[in-house]
Amino acid sequence: MKIHVAIIAFFLVIGLLSCAGGSTSGVCGDGVCSSGESYASCPDDCTDLCGNARIDDGEECDTGELGGATCLGEGFVSGTISCNVDCTLNTSLCDTTCNDLCASGDSRCSGNDLQQCAQDGGGCYVWETQTDCTQSTQICDDSTGTAQCSDTCQDACTDGETRCQSTVLQSCQMGENGCTQWKDNQDCAVNSLTCMLSGSEYACVDTCTHECTIGEGDRCDGTTSQTCTTDGNGCRVWQDIEDCSTTGRLCSAGSCTCVNECTDSTTRCSGDLRQDCVADTYGCYAWETAQDCSSTGLVCDTSSGTAQCVASCTDACSSGQTDCLGDVTRTCAMQASGCYGWDEVTNCASTSRSCSSGSCVCNDQCASGQMRCSGTVTQSCASDAYGCWYFADGTDCATLSQECVSGVCETPVVTDYTCSVTSGYESINATGTELTTDTDGDDEHYAFTIPFSFSYYGTTYTTGYLCTNGWVSFGSDPGVDILSNTTLPNTSTPNAAIYVFWDDLVYEQDVWADARLLYQTTGTSPNRVFILEWYQVYRYAYSDHKASFQLRLYEGSNAFEVSYDRANWVGSSYSATIGYEDETGTLGLDIGSTFTAPPDDDYYCVPN
Repeated sequence: MKIHVAIIAFFLVIGLLSCAGGSTSGVCGDGVCSSGESYASCPDDCTDLCGNARIDDGEECDTGELGGATCLGEGFVSGTISCNVDCTLNTSLCDTTCNDLCASGDSRCSGNDLQQCAQDGGGCYVWETQTDCTQSTQICDDSTGTAQCSDTCQDACTDGETRCQSTVLQSCQMGENGCTQWKDNQDCAVNSLTCMLSGSEYACVDTCTHECTIGEGDRCDGTTSQTCTTDGNGCRVWQDIEDCSTTGRLCSAGSCTCVNECTDSTTRCSGDLRQDCVADTYGCYAWETAQDCSSTGLVCDTSSGTAQCVASCTDACSSGQTDCLGDVTRTCAMQASGCYGWDEVTNCASTSRSCSSGSCVCNDQCASGQMRCSGTVTQSCASDAYGCWYFADGTDCATLSQECVSGVCETPVVTDYTCSVTSGYESINATGTELTTDTDGDDEHYAFTIPFSFSYYGTTYTTGYLCTNGWVSFGSDPGVDILSNTTLPNTSTPNAAIYVFWDDLVYEQDVWADARLLYQTTGTSPNRVFILEWYQVYRYAYSDHKASFQLRLYEGSNAFEVSYDRANWVGSSYSATIGYEDETGTLGLDIGSTFTAPPDDDYYCVPN
């Protein structure tokens, strides 16, 4: 059967090559996406392939595929590069200055590797392995503060302690040398966080006072339009786009809008000048002089309804009469020509009002006492200097880790989750960051930081712990590495947890060389996804088994997803629990507690 398939494939390839040999480059619009065409250059012929995790023509990257791009390669000195949703490179986390991970002259042990602080190609200080102490049948010891290969070691710290080493959060763990060592948990700077003491422990902390939320839409600050962006410190701030007043425009809803002096194709007399209404470069209508009637001994007259140069004028209106020309109020008065004509008085649009029966009237957006939400921002009805009612911005509930409900910030009440069947496991083993540098782990748990606020059962979290035994808990250190799975919910610790595949699991690179615990953030705010992955773990005492699975947390929707690598799963002697529970262990769902292999489906769960 395999020979037959190979023969068929061979002739298919020959056929395709034969066709290609006689082809010519296509023309956009012929219905064929030819070589050199892409969705960007020819959407009529080509499908938008952005999002298929493959870099196609016209794309710089796609999802987690970066094509080898790095911050250093893009002209920066350090940082983490990622892919935008439109398949362009996102260099917002790249730095023009070094994010040094250590200081010149420092040394340390990483397992039994003796590492020295050295400069990389960008001139930034990073850790580089100098010596593998095991090559000389020794172990690495840095208990004195200076790393060296030695026959014995001493504890460098107390198990469970945390500290900051430059921007890196470290925890004290048992090392490969048989003594405690400081291990890197994560580089806080990658997510624009600061490593500092938080309560009784060190953690990656967001020290910014954010002014806005990326993607919430532009706004007006007086006459200036502004957009939400990230400054050099990773803080979200309002950045000026344009002062609309310099071009005679108003700022409305974050954009410069026209204050039209007139309406298209209308004419008027200004003294003896005949003027036409024309659009400027911004599309705003203004009066432009077409003819000076006095230069030919004539006067300007509008009695016919259109401005004209005539020998003698006729009254166009009656003394004291008022009306509107678009948004401009007018009154009838004696003109220089000796006839009654229209004088323009006020352009109501300049104060966001309209003209009606010769007077400026309000365009009320709301009524006194009304409240509403604009995204996550509260708005209440207020009156301006002219007594007109409009919705004024209040509090951005997102800064309080709350949601806007009917114009008021409220902590979301989540009583349960609704889960639907989904599929689509995509490993991050090639692109993710290792959660720990440990080469093996059995009954261990490791801290992680979520790069956005994630609400779980109504409580907002930015930190949590991943346990080697297939579960995640949110908030403070659970202090346990429970390996014996039970049914859910269960009041025993851990709580506020998601059990992706809870069993007595081990990751060990001596068994599976690529075994790792990984994390990665994809997408851009406010639609990021934080991924945690157990890659090539096995059930204790069954080293011939192999399992990989993920937890995904979704920004904004506060949904979560569990997925499994069924294609590369090995072994069926597991006995795992899959489900979730709240912080008290009294609410939750038991999807199953005796899974011998991955479930038939992945699950996507959204809060009720």
